[in-house]
Amino acid sequence: MTEETAKEYDKPVLKQPPPPELLILDMDSLVYQAALVAQKTEYAAVLDGKEIGTFHSAKAFKIWQEDSEEFGDTLHGLSREDMAKVVREKKTSLGEPEDAYKAFDSIVKQWFEASGCKKWVGYIGNDDSKSNFRYKAAQRFPYKGGRSPEKPHYLKDVREYTKTLPNVRVSRPLYESDDEVVMLSQKYKHKCCIGYIDKDIANTQGCYLFNMNTMEQPVFSSKKVVGTLEKSGNKVEGTGVLHLLHQALIGDTVDNIKCVPKVGPVKSYELLGEFSGADKKYTKDALQVVAGVYKETFGESHTYKHVHTGKEVTVSWQDVLRENLTLLHMIRWEGDTFVDDLMEML
Repeated sequence: MTEETAKEYDKPVLKQPPPPELLILDMDSLVYQAALVAQKTEYAAVLDGKEIGTFHSAKAFKIWQEDSEEFGDTLHGLSREDMAKVVREKKTSLGEPEDAYKAFDSIVKQWFEASGCKKWVGYIGNDDSKSNFRYKAAQRFPYKGGRSPEKPHYLKDVREYTKTLPNVRVSRPLYESDDEVVMLSQKYKHKCCIGYIDKDIANTQGCYLFNMNTMEQPVFSSKKVVGTLEKSGNKVEGTGVLHLLHQALIGDTVDNIKCVPKVGPVKSYELLGEFSGADKKYTKDALQVVAGVYKETFGESHTYKHVHTGKEVTVSWQDVLRENLTLLHMIRWEGDTFVDDLMEML
């Protein structure tokens, strides 16, 4: 991408709407975070049944183990032969569920104050976690198939606690909490701000977006442009349709949505970055860039084992692209045909 190429695309000067008044929170990640507060997990290094050291994370244990494999650990008097026998044991100690409830209230307060909004409402997922349409739509790889079955001890307790709060709603069976959040945002438009951690929500347009972990203040995602992409080191953040197309290239490891092999954030930015801030009339152009990568990668005949039936299925690159867009797109309203509309552009 060159500066000369980037100038080919009209990039309108956008007016900033008034600050948002309503914060709409996607709360599933916040519930999980609060539940973790009430438990302490450590990783012990054990040799011949004796604990020789404790680490605050699995990563810290792994670093110590790798550093000590070649020469041993002189601090603990362990030889290289000893290190080969060391095993890791997980230790979890629990606090009280009330600790998690207080943590949840505190987390929500932090988000609310940071957003600058005057009121808030939040959504959590329904109890039937696999009722969402994406589990059926995923055919190449199981939706959320890579997630650990182990959950925080008080996760269910925190979920039940949140249901007692007047500002919290439970998503309907067909949808996930982030779908519900996006659908509500389309009603309030620029008057609302979506508070999110899961990156899928960044695809939303027509309202403010706010990730407290990566943004200093809410950012308006305009429908007048394809979207935005910004690169910092090896990390790429974005908004709008352009971010959806970016995800369609790199995939989503959290939800086990595998898209184009060997295409990461930096490569995707090289392909799509020139469309950042471009007028929405260039949506087809950006889509065709992604389509070209899919066609080259998957071709007219791509064979895989169906995740539900176990049978071999042969599809085209268009089918693979449609599936991934369906899994990544957040529903804006009931009967949303956005993915169909995109595919008709090709």
